Amino acid sequence: MANTVSVPLSSNETSSVEASIHVPLLDFAQSLSFSSSITRQPPSIGNSIGASDGSVPENGSDKTSANQEPRKVALEKNRGPGLWRYLIHLFPLLMTAGILSLSFGNIYWTDIGGKSQNSILNLLQFVAKLHEVLINASLSSIVLHRIRQGMISSTGIPLGFATSGYQVSSVDYITSKQFWGALLGDHWRLARNLIPTGLLILIAFMLTTVVGPASAIAMIPKLDWWPTDMPVRVFTNTTFDAMWPQYLSGARLDGTNCYNDTEFDKIDTSCPGYGFTYINAYARSYRRFGNLPNITTAMEGNVIRYISSTSPSILNKSVTSSVAVQQSRVLGFLWEHALAKKLSIANASRPSIDMSLGERSIKKPVVQVQCSAYYHPNTAIDMNFPHDQLTTSPLDKESDTTWPIPGDLQFPTLAQTSEASGHGWNAFRWVNLSSYRNGPSLAGVFTLTTEDSPYEAVVFPCTVDARWAPVDMWLDPWVDLFIRQNTSDPNSTVPHLTAQDQIFMDDGWALALSNDTINNKSENGRPGRQSIPRLVADLGKEISNNHWVLSAGPPEYYPWTLSVILGMYVTDAIARASPNVTTFVYQANSSGEETVSLLRSTNIPFKHPKTSEQAAKNPRLTEYTLKANRYGYGWSMKSLTIRFAAAALLSHAVMAMVHIFFSLHDQWICTAWETMGALLVLAINSPSSDKLLGTSVRVGKMRTWKELVRAREGRDGHLQLSLVEEGNRILPEKKYL
Repeated sequence: MANTVSVPLSSNETSSVEASIHVPLLDFAQSLSFSSSITRQPPSIGNSIGASDGSVPENGSDKTSANQEPRKVALEKNRGPGLWRYLIHLFPLLMTAGILSLSFGNIYWTDIGGKSQNSILNLLQFVAKLHEVLINASLSSIVLHRIRQGMISSTGIPLGFATSGYQVSSVDYITSKQFWGALLGDHWRLARNLIPTGLLILIAFMLTTVVGPASAIAMIPKLDWWPTDMPVRVFTNTTFDAMWPQYLSGARLDGTNCYNDTEFDKIDTSCPGYGFTYINAYARSYRRFGNLPNITTAMEGNVIRYISSTSPSILNKSVTSSVAVQQSRVLGFLWEHALAKKLSIANASRPSIDMSLGERSIKKPVVQVQCSAYYHPNTAIDMNFPHDQLTTSPLDKESDTTWPIPGDLQFPTLAQTSEASGHGWNAFRWVNLSSYRNGPSLAGVFTLTTEDSPYEAVVFPCTVDARWAPVDMWLDPWVDLFIRQNTSDPNSTVPHLTAQDQIFMDDGWALALSNDTINNKSENGRPGRQSIPRLVADLGKEISNNHWVLSAGPPEYYPWTLSVILGMYVTDAIARASPNVTTFVYQANSSGEETVSLLRSTNIPFKHPKTSEQAAKNPRLTEYTLKANRYGYGWSMKSLTIRFAAAALLSHAVMAMVHIFFSLHDQWICTAWETMGALLVLAINSPSSDKLLGTSVRVGKMRTWKELVRAREGRDGHLQLSLVEEGNRILPEKKYL
């Protein structure tokens, strides 16, 4: 038969009533202990400790049996900085210091694709998990230390905090009545020193929640672009303003073959019409395949440019942009120089070269073109150059101004277009609108004629607005030799245009865009259509005898189609407008002397300065700013996520160091109840309390958890939990049962 322990009632009691022990941990423990039936009597009124006389349940054996453990000290004298006691904090602190030193130091590790790279990255994930476990153990130790010190103090701690040190990472605990009942109790008025305890538990929980991802974020290197060395200085023999001319005149083209050569592959690359070949290839491709308006140039300086325009629209407007030819050639030349001189950037698995002009931006041409359609002759309607959809000042301020087509402009008939252009259905003429205040950069008129049209022609007046816009450009030669830019979508450049001045072009410069071309269908090399009508002709198709349509969509898209063709042609022409200059690269050799490599765009001789310092002081020269990068793994503090991770890890570091500091200055240290099991044993050895009646199954009211609990010495040498200030406080160096 199981033994029964009976506790006698006090003398004023008249009956024996069985009651449960009402300390929650004790109730659970007694249901498991020794298979014994423990019977307690209700405590006497006014005695919060209970009616027990403090005797120890013998369970049928003598107190001095061999199974009894020796007495132990609960409160030890602090004998100085014993390192072993703080290892639980020092290990994660050292790991945190090592991890964050990598990020704060901007340490580059390796290029992408290195040997055993994936294995090392996977290993770092395990190390990050170990770091998380150590930090959580440290936080638990800090909270447990505060709870134990509070339990032996005169005030005690709220009952709901008693087990917090063992479950700082538990969501169930932090959201339970146990925690919030203790945190929101009215005992704060009586013991303000309990406020830091509640805040400590809350902060510890939040840190245990985030230190896992924070450790992984800080420890695992990031795949990104990292700066590397490129020990060169690059100059060009022109000024900043001359690089981006605001007025393009035919006088700039004197002495060149930009006008008199009918074969576009024979004229100079700096001529406005040199890009005809690329635009014409696009027109044919668009006619056949309907490709989007994004074309590439041939290799120029060993690199390739994009000429990009906006997608099909019924707005009758297009926006087109492309990086400038001169700066593109410089980037290509620099990559060739790096390869030839075996610079460190050339050995990177994936390098890139960014180019700028210091605090000033490199620029590129952005061209807006708007076209409208009129039937001719139609005397009821005045034909004007449209500009209501051009969104840049000053054109957007002239919405009420009309720019009529000049009355003396003759519209060719079918026979005239056939004779003039080599094909009988379209013609183009430039129109000078420079007499208008705040007028456009350029204007032109397309005329499309067909034999069976109800009108003689359809007239498309087009307005051109051109400006220089800032651009960031770089080369990623590991992928391809295309020039990259931060505003590859032409629409993204429009917000920058209002701060830029217009580019104006005179008749002489525009004439270089209207050269005759060789008609590949003609015999004996007879000059064929002019360049712009030929571009339009290659967009169209003949559906019957001399009845042509633009194949690029339905008729309502015709103005947009013409605006794209004209915009691409003008954009490429402006991109070639930089002056013919010489670019020279200074590089220091092992002896400190500088060697110079030249990129010539002209035959005009130029004597460069002997050193880069002399070149930097020359006001007639412009220096490019270079940034070389390599793609790989490393640590830095650039992103918000790593800053958040560092803040979380440093928060724990501060808590741990403050804990160590105050612990070293404590005269006495409580070393008892280091595990929840040890606290459970203490609860088993404690008497019941009338304040906990009805809680043996569960605690239903939050106010129960606010009761202050203390660890005290009982009358028989045991330590016990008490909800009232009764019993002796725990004494230093004294051994207890």
